[in-house]
Order: sequence, then C-alpha cells, then structure tokens
Amino acid sequence: MTAHRENDPLGGLWQQFPTPMASRFLAQMGWDFVVLDLQHGCLDYETVYECIHTLRSCGCRPWVRTTIGNYSEINKVLDLGAQGVVVPMINSREEAVMAAASAKYPPAGGRSFGGDSWYHYGDDYAGTANESTCECCRGDPFRAWSRWLLRRSD
Repeated sequence: MTAHRENDPLGGLWQQFPTPMASRFLAQMGWDFVVLDLQHGCLDYETVYECIHTLRSCGCRPWVRTTIGNYSEINKVLDLGAQGVVVPMINSREEAVMAAASAKYPPAGGRSFGGDSWYHYGDDYAGTANESTCECCRGDPFRAWSRWLLRRSD
C-alpha cells in the first residue's frame, strides 16, 4: 500500500471469490484496498480471515462488507483483522451511529475486546484501531429517493 496524503483518492475493488489466492493477485496489482463481500459473496469467516491476512501481507488494506443489520458482525470482522467495514442498507442517522459505535472501542464506541489483534498489532491496538479503522455506511437508494420525494410533496 502506498502512502497517501489526506485528500488523495484511493483505489480499490470488491472480491466475491472465496480464495486467498484471488486476494493475493488483487493486492499485488497495487490496489489500496479490497472489499471482501460477505453480503453478496460466498465467503465464510475462515476464508475472510485468510483473505484479510493475505491482503495485509501484500500491503493492501482489507475491508469487509457485512451483511444487512448485523452490527455484531462489524465487531467480528474487525477482530479478524479487517481495517475497514462497509455496512449496507443504513437508512437512518440512528443506524449509522449504531454501526459506527460497533467499529470503535470504548470510550468512542461499544466494540468488545477480543480476537488475536493484540497479539499481531500490539498492546496499543485499541487506540490505533479507533483512529485508523474506516467505516462506510451505504444507504438504500430507493428508500432515500422516496423519502426525498415525500418531503418535496409536503
């Protein structure tokens, strides 16, 4: 992964194939991040773990797209080593706050302490993870569009 300035764009793509070999190939192409798709892909947690660490070893940031409405899964994939999460179908401020809190350790959020991240990344992992973990909330465009139309008609 190359170093970027704060406002530089990053390039990445999505992986739905459940194989670390695909992760290695994508990472070696020079992408900044790869999103492992649990929502629409056919990956399980064991494969996600292997893909995450394959991507990290190649210098690529592993992100995971979680399934819909499963906030505990945010915590789990971060414990597996993901450096970012894409949370689908977020349609309210409350849902976005809940998703963000699931990705941060106290006092910034409600993420629990677990996994082997401490072993791999050191005793200060909670603090550095809170600063460096990326969260992306994706809304349902049809729901958002219909809300906008309803507000316009009032």
